[in-house]
Amino acid sequence: MVYLDPAIPRDIHQAIMALEAVQETAHLTLSPGVNETWWPHQQVPAFIHDSSVLHLVLFLTHPAKFLQSLWQNWKPRNLLLFCLAPTCDTKILNNDVFNSVESLALICELSGRVYGKRDAMGVFTLLPFSSSIPKFLGEWNYPYYRKWDNLFTNRFPTFNGYKFELATWKFQPLFLYTSMNSERTTVGLSVHMIEALSSKLNFTYTMTENSPDLQWGNPVNYSWSGILGMIHRKEKNFTVNCLLQTFYRLNSFEASTSYLVLGFGAFIVRPQPLPGWMNMHRPFQPLVWAAVFATFVFAVWTMTFQEQVQEQPFLGGVAATWLYLQRGMFSQGVPALPRALWQRMFLAVWYLYCLVVSAAYTCNLIAIFTSPAYSQRITTLQQLADSDYRLSMQDYGAVLPITLRTSEDDLYRRLGEKLDLFPLQKDAVAAMQAGTHAFTALALSGGAILSTQYRLFNWYMVKEEMFPGLVSWFFPKHTPWKYKFDISIQQLVEAGLIQHWIKVMQKELMGMNWELLQHEPIEQVNQALTLQDLQGVFYILLLGCAVSVTLFLLEVVRCRCCHRQDSVIVRAI
Repeated sequence: MVYLDPAIPRDIHQAIMALEAVQETAHLTLSPGVNETWWPHQQVPAFIHDSSVLHLVLFLTHPAKFLQSLWQNWKPRNLLLFCLAPTCDTKILNNDVFNSVESLALICELSGRVYGKRDAMGVFTLLPFSSSIPKFLGEWNYPYYRKWDNLFTNRFPTFNGYKFELATWKFQPLFLYTSMNSERTTVGLSVHMIEALSSKLNFTYTMTENSPDLQWGNPVNYSWSGILGMIHRKEKNFTVNCLLQTFYRLNSFEASTSYLVLGFGAFIVRPQPLPGWMNMHRPFQPLVWAAVFATFVFAVWTMTFQEQVQEQPFLGGVAATWLYLQRGMFSQGVPALPRALWQRMFLAVWYLYCLVVSAAYTCNLIAIFTSPAYSQRITTLQQLADSDYRLSMQDYGAVLPITLRTSEDDLYRRLGEKLDLFPLQKDAVAAMQAGTHAFTALALSGGAILSTQYRLFNWYMVKEEMFPGLVSWFFPKHTPWKYKFDISIQQLVEAGLIQHWIKVMQKELMGMNWELLQHEPIEQVNQALTLQDLQGVFYILLLGCAVSVTLFLLEVVRCRCCHRQDSVIVRAI
């Protein structure tokens, strides 16, 4: 992009455009005051603000007014000023419009009175955090300054002890919060990161305790609320809170290099152990129980059929056959064996089958008594949407409620319809404890909130997270020195320090065995069997007695009916 001062004479203007470097380079020429109406209000930002685009300004008079218009319309990232006047005031670099320019250089004629040279061009730049006096880089030398790094030196080699004002909300356990000790110090992952960066980049910082409106930040009437609003209004420099990158945030702010992938988690109260009386039927699945019952019925029918085709029945009746065959199921001996060889062969196969079934049942029953069982946990968002659980969340301006309700995915919209927002966090946690809601928060913060603030450990998190995204720090739009933080944050990630600090903070907040508590019951002590564990046996005994009484009554009724029929036949004879 080439900007020409309208005060430049026409012949000089034509000479500039005829230069070989200008002719061979793709460029766009603008003259303020001439084609100013053509400002590209709908130009693609990626083009005009790209790091590969150089904005060249050639001026003859002081361009203060033009520079303001240049910044408002183009917001250049790389800017080269070329003064064609015989004298030039280098203090022009102190103009506020250059505070957001990443690469800046000024080429102008050197003053013989100051630099002792005439008819020589010099190169200047400004280091904002070092001095307000423009820095002289040297006399113009084409072979040397044709290299980009030589012409555009690093404007931010150090922050020189500058004090940054951070917009923070110390309301994120694990990331940024106030400790409960007597000193009430600020701790968290963000503190570890900012301390490491401050010592490397040479700056200090201050933090705000709370968000002004207890919101993280959402767009409201062409502005922003919460801590992001303080950055948007240029009240603070940037924020180190754990915030997710979203479309609206990236349009209004500059996001640092992401250092974590994180989503929103749903935290549910851990289900209670199954009742002890259910232990007796749990060794087998329902399908196995059905197969065992069907096999037993088939064996009773087969044995009864064998009895009917024999001249001398061995047992005599369905009830006797049922009682005889069930002995094998309960590992009981039999008083006698049938005389028929083919009946003995059938019983041999039957008792071998009973041995396998009873051994498998006994082994599984011992395992069940050793380890208590729990109801099936919810592991996916689909299961959560299909369940009776609703979602509870504190209304503090998070992006999740809006994102769920406006999502194009049917699953997320269903979850959005089940989301209930509470003014206080304790109300959202109380809804979770009542067993009707799943507490919703950032995946890493939610567990720390429940464990530290409410001393709750009987919970688990749904494995699938909602809207996992990139976590970053946020800076005002067009912050030229943000890349310094990007490089340092990336180095922390590559060194593994981010994950290390997360594990350290989790152990400090939630205890050494917090991961084990998510998979096993809280009490893991060995204890003897209680009456509650064995009550299933008594239920089976009662069931057996009920079946026996029923069969006995049926036999009595059958005998009386047969006796009456015999009496009628005798009288008829």
